Amino acid sequence: MTDKRKVERGKLSREMGAEPVFGRLPMFLSAAVYPGAGQMAQRRWVAGTCFALLFTMALGAFFVCFVVIIMDYYALALNPDGADESPSVVSLLTTFICALAVYVVSLLDTWRAYVSRRHKAAVGRLVHPPPAAATDSTGET
Repeated sequence: MTDKRKVERGKLSREMGAEPVFGRLPMFLSAAVYPGAGQMAQRRWVAGTCFALLFTMALGAFFVCFVVIIMDYYALALNPDGADESPSVVSLLTTFICALAVYVVSLLDTWRAYVSRRHKAAVGRLVHPPPAAATDSTGET
């Protein structure tokens, strides 16, 4: 395979999304789309799947607690004499804090991978500098 075909093939694979994304897009995906999406854009499948599942479970628990509390309040409103106390919102706050913690840790993990990748690229440029331009006998490029 010629060097030109290798370069064209590399460009094509990057255009098709075969290369991991190491810019700021993964941080945006984790922040705006869903936790774990940024890790998946960086081709870190296990971390992305774990964050997505943890956030989904925490968010699901939050909504279940929310529905239970709403149902308890409606039961209290329909039959005020039958209830001894109002429902507690501690479980709702706990599940919300868990979902928020997964969200923040996902952002920090995406940012850490971004910084680590940039550091490795910078060190690679220092260790292996680009070749000097070829000059002819007159000293011109």
